[in-house]
Amino acid sequence: MPELHLALTLVTTSVETRVSRITFFGIKIVYTPYNSFTLQSLTKENSMDILLVDDNEDYLMLMKDILFVNGYSVTTAQDGAEACDILDASDIDLIISDIKMPKLDGIKLHAFARETDKYKNTKFIFISGYKDVYADLMKLDPTKDFLFDKTTPATEIVKMVNDLMFGRFIGTRVA
Repeated sequence: MPELHLALTLVTTSVETRVSRITFFGIKIVYTPYNSFTLQSLTKENSMDILLVDDNEDYLMLMKDILFVNGYSVTTAQDGAEACDILDASDIDLIISDIKMPKLDGIKLHAFARETDKYKNTKFIFISGYKDVYADLMKLDPTKDFLFDKTTPATEIVKMVNDLMFGRFIGTRVA
């Protein structure tokens, strides 16, 4: 019987605004039944893969760290064109994207994913600072497409990701 290994990783993220500085702390705990063990193999073999797309680098890194602390493997892109390249070359379980971005926006990224056999049923979460403007324009499938405002607390976004990734989502909006 293989040994059970435990990995603990302390993750800290700081966000500085004009008014204050916020620091987030988290611990990622991973168990693995491998005889030899590296954090890289743990992350790749035991995590769900999320593609996170946003042109705001501060928000992108903050959400990446929050999702990582919650046990997810996160690949980032700063626009839809870069995200399309990643989708072509990778296997992604969930796409989280801003809407308004340079080069290729989130709506066109969504269309690209839906036209690709590999990603036509992949869950897609839009997170945008312009939610009200786009909500009426987009035709979203309520079983696989979701829209959040960037002011939504990270805990709610992580809850939705957990529900989508671990099967507690049954086809109706959870958030």
